[in-house]
Order: sequence, then C-alpha cells, then structure tokens
Amino acid sequence: MPASVKPVRLLNWWWGMQCGGSDAFSGVTANPAVGYASDLLVRCGATVMFSEVTEVRDAIHLLTPRAINEEVGKRLLEEMAWYDNYLDSGQTDRSANPSPGNKKGGLANVVEKALGSDRQIR
Repeated sequence: MPASVKPVRLLNWWWGMQCGGSDAFSGVTANPAVGYASDLLVRCGATVMFSEVTEVRDAIHLLTPRAINEEVGKRLLEEMAWYDNYLDSGQTDRSANPSPGNKKGGLANVVEKALGSDRQIR
C-alpha cells in the first residue's frame, strides 16, 4: 500500500536550532536558509527557538523586534540581563565562545558568531 500524504498542523510543534559548527560563511549561507525555513514553520503555527544562550546574547537587539509581542520581547531582554548577572556572579565570561573550530573557520569573536546566528531567524 503506497504511503499517503496528509497535511498536518504545526500548532504544537517546537523547533530548536543548534549551530553544529559556525564558520565565516554560516551567516551568509546556511543560517539564512534556516531562517527562511523558520519563518515558514512559524507561519504554519510552529514555535522556533534558539537552543544556545550565546547564540542570542550579542544579537538581542535584532531579535526582540521579532518577538510575538512586546511582553515576550521584554522578557527576552530580562533573561539576557539575568544571564549577564549570572556570569558576573561566577566571575566568568563568554570567552569559551567562539570555539577553536569556529576560530579556525574564520570567526574572530562571539559577536561575529551571534550576528551570523541571528540570520537563522531573519
């Protein structure tokens, strides 16, 4: 019996995005494609989110305007402030990012990585 194709609603689907290994080209190649797919999924009712805080932190000013409403954007800003305070309380920073592989691929710092990652939702 051949398989049948049926439309499904994505209302209860959640998609988490995880960078497998960013390089200098991720922000202009794979990430925009993932962003386009994310927009399609959201239009169909799905929820799309980043799975890494560092992928969001340095591009927060680009992400909050895309929140579903002002309250969600505000909460995102509050979470990033909490994250910064958490790092400060442990006397640590985000220097583990970018990884050695990211650097080998041409990324100089975490801001470049975050701005390229931002392309996943634009």
